[in-house]
Amino acid sequence: MKKSTLLFLMITLYSLIHARSITSVSEKTASPLPKVSMTYDFDQPITKINNPVKDLDTIPIRKNKSGKYVYMKGNFTTYATLNNTIHGYADGIITYIFDRKTKKLKSTRIEQYRIFRMPKPEWDPQKFSSWDYAIYMHVPQMKGLVNINSHKKTKNPIFYKSENGERDKIEIKEERLQEKGFAIFGYHIFDARNSTDIIYTGNSPKQLEDLLEYRETSSMKLKYKKEPIYNVVNVYTNFYPTAFDSGDDKHEDKIKFDINRSYYTSNYWENPSFPDMQNALASFLKEELKEKQNINALYTKN
Repeated sequence: MKKSTLLFLMITLYSLIHARSITSVSEKTASPLPKVSMTYDFDQPITKINNPVKDLDTIPIRKNKSGKYVYMKGNFTTYATLNNTIHGYADGIITYIFDRKTKKLKSTRIEQYRIFRMPKPEWDPQKFSSWDYAIYMHVPQMKGLVNINSHKKTKNPIFYKSENGERDKIEIKEERLQEKGFAIFGYHIFDARNSTDIIYTGNSPKQLEDLLEYRETSSMKLKYKKEPIYNVVNVYTNFYPTAFDSGDDKHEDKIKFDINRSYYTSNYWENPSFPDMQNALASFLKEELKEKQNINALYTKN
């Protein structure tokens, strides 16, 4: 296959790339686990996780009223699946920098992150089932967070849902290639879906400082002409803010998100407030999900 054709397919996949949700509950209490947002399908509607559940105090959030920029710091997770089989998982700490007046996202600053990958399959360009979809993992883009009201002018519906009066959720959905798929050189793409869930404090003005969670999910069906059925690709990304601040420094990227390596300076995932999904995934995947090497030479594991 020509390189130009492969590049076109990869760009198309990236641009098009919801899935069924499952509930993660404590194995001890049977109560839903906080900040464990899992939409990965383990062939069962409820997943039990043997993980201690603690009643955490509300995270203190600093809300300075001065400064050119608003800094939104928090935790993120992202993972990709093919036909309900995970290909990769990543998590970390990231800061988003917004212009205080326009609310536009100006830059991002990745602080630390881990990458976990499954063993690389033998790649066959004529079998979507052999492709490595971990390459589509990414940090949250936060595109739907800016200027929420502008979405009301588009064809994509928005639903406001109050959750126990404490949380308001905005859902933004897109669907493409529903009636007729896209095909080129025997490659077929069908049923592409994108969804963004933005969760704010209930009855709030829904400003940056009111954000509680941000989720991006996407899926599509792929098939080469020789494959008997469509392959289903899903990519999930979640963000949970932990602190807000402000200042005049734009804070350009510190490090780049690279799916072939990890970079961290501390065991940030051991913080009780961190949504560590890796333990849950590892309980199903045993030793198959491997962490990529931490390239921070100064890191000393506790």
